Amino acid sequence: MKNNLDNQNSYINLYLKEAFSKLGKDQSDIMNDLGVSQPYVSALMNGKKPVGKVMAEKLVLLYGFDKAGILTGEGPMLKASPLTPAQQKNILKKLKKLFISLRNRITKDQQQAFKQYEALLSQGETIVTNELIEEITDTFPDINKEWLLSNKEAMFLTDEGSINGKDITHTIGNLKSKNGTAEVTPIPEQSYMMVEYADLAVSAGMLGGDFSDSFVENLPETHKRLIPREYREGNYLVVRVNGDSMDDGTKRSLSDDDEILIRLWTDGMDTLPIHNKLFVLTTRSGHIVKQITKIDRKKQQITCHSFNPLYPDQFVDFEEIIQIFTVEKIVNSKIRL
Repeated sequence: MKNNLDNQNSYINLYLKEAFSKLGKDQSDIMNDLGVSQPYVSALMNGKKPVGKVMAEKLVLLYGFDKAGILTGEGPMLKASPLTPAQQKNILKKLKKLFISLRNRITKDQQQAFKQYEALLSQGETIVTNELIEEITDTFPDINKEWLLSNKEAMFLTDEGSINGKDITHTIGNLKSKNGTAEVTPIPEQSYMMVEYADLAVSAGMLGGDFSDSFVENLPETHKRLIPREYREGNYLVVRVNGDSMDDGTKRSLSDDDEILIRLWTDGMDTLPIHNKLFVLTTRSGHIVKQITKIDRKKQQITCHSFNPLYPDQFVDFEEIIQIFTVEKIVNSKIRL
């Protein structure tokens, strides 16, 4: 009997090693993911400790392992080919975007499940597995799995023949205003000027260097952006938005990869126009774009709010702030179908 158990543990051990190797997970990763000690992981990987039911459930949830395969050593260890880290990151971003749109589509019976998955997706680094995707698409049948995995077709199955829920059966011939005129008008070249471009993904530190016209003129084309000349007074910069923290699916959203025009704030904290502006803050730990909802002078702290409900409010101490910019305009936004 003991020999049979040893053989089974050895068989499971080989499959665990192979599966974790495919996932690109080392013992340190596994320890952090499962919330267990290093000796426990070592014993598990070396076949010295059997996989119990509780641990099997964790492995199924986190990595998409086949439960029967883990417990018996028979059958496939993974239900499907594991997702690469790049695939996980991409699908997680799409899941967060999807749940913003899904909020207004769920039935009363789906509300509890929606809240649970929304809470899961709001955690730091949620591990996306084939198992998790199956659970979500089974719970919310309107989700188009093809869109989630390969960006094909519409986000929701009921949106076929539409884009973001809007009918697209009209033709280009219909794209005229009521009086028959064209709906786009060219703007004269002299109405634009060049501004320095910087990526918000750069490490912490000052945004922008020399704001002078001569400096911008000598920049390579990749570091310039054309913007409306209506913005004349002040030091301006164009930056790219990274992530979806300011995207709640409404018109006010700043989406991932949008480029925004920002103006350096040179007045004091007391006069910040927090009721009608968004802000880019350069802090000692990095750059963030946020809505400021409160300035607490007693605590010497500001409250930063994200439009996306999956992101909690942030509190930034005055002493951590290096620069403040006001967001003036979206100057480059991709067409999102």
